[in-house]
Amino acid sequence: GKVDRRSLPEPPWASDTPARAPANEREALLCRVMAEVLGRFTNDGSVDGGSGSLSFLNDVDGSGSFRGNVIFRAGHTIGNGAQRMSFGGGAVQYGDASVLTLDLLGTEAGTQYDQLADLGSLSFDGELKLVFGTGFNPVAGTTFQLLNFQSFSGSLGAADITVTGFDRDRLD
Repeated sequence: GKVDRRSLPEPPWASDTPARAPANEREALLCRVMAEVLGRFTNDGSVDGGSGSLSFLNDVDGSGSFRGNVIFRAGHTIGNGAQRMSFGGGAVQYGDASVLTLDLLGTEAGTQYDQLADLGSLSFDGELKLVFGTGFNPVAGTTFQLLNFQSFSGSLGAADITVTGFDRDRLD
């Protein structure tokens, strides 16, 4: 059945009550340790998660850099065209509902294809979507360093990768 949204009570965060500072040291510590971003987020600059974790609950786009521990729980697309996105050695996680979309327009990292760089650790449990640009037809043996990390955990097999704009059967 359908939910009658008009009959639901007003959520506490939708009121006109202004946000408040943490009431004590424990609340302040929790604010420093974990921040969640709700809603679409565009990063065209630099985002620093500090010493805690920064969790994005909805889609993220843009070509800006990230620092600290970052968690993507939905879509993540790197700007328009090919970009190199730096993570400053931080830990990066892609949850099981996440979709990382990378553009491939040529053979040069950062200028012709998207690259996630400077990842300390990468935990990947989502989907990797590779989008090949119109007219780009890589020759056999061409390699792409899409993800530059120190350590990896999770799952990134053929079943986790979708391809558009190119014959998937031609990929190794």
